Amino acid sequence: MFDGVRYQGSTKTQNQRVARQIEAAKQVQLAKNEVGIKERKPVPTFAEYAKTFRGKMATKHAAKPKTAAYYANGLDRLLEFDELRTAKLDQIDMQTVKQLHRLAQPGHFEEEEDAHHRHHH
Repeated sequence: MFDGVRYQGSTKTQNQRVARQIEAAKQVQLAKNEVGIKERKPVPTFAEYAKTFRGKMATKHAAKPKTAAYYANGLDRLLEFDELRTAKLDQIDMQTVKQLHRLAQPGHFEEEEDAHHRHHH
């Protein structure tokens, strides 16, 4: 048990004294890791994360180009908003989302506009 969380694992020994020593060593390791957690990397902006997300969606939906395009178009629309593009991921909250909702005009995804042009021209 460490910090209220039970860590159960085999110590691969029948010797209780050795098992306790291994357990104590694990607790020290967990405590060191806990200190390390506080030394986090800087939080990326939405624009920085969008590059990663775009890559993941392109890979995940490689067999479904329309799905990949849907995510890419959605990202492109979101990146049009300066407030969102420059915000750190941990600063985006419901207030940000409500502000974007007010600014956004539904039905203007490029994908829909392209479909409209194909059918009417």
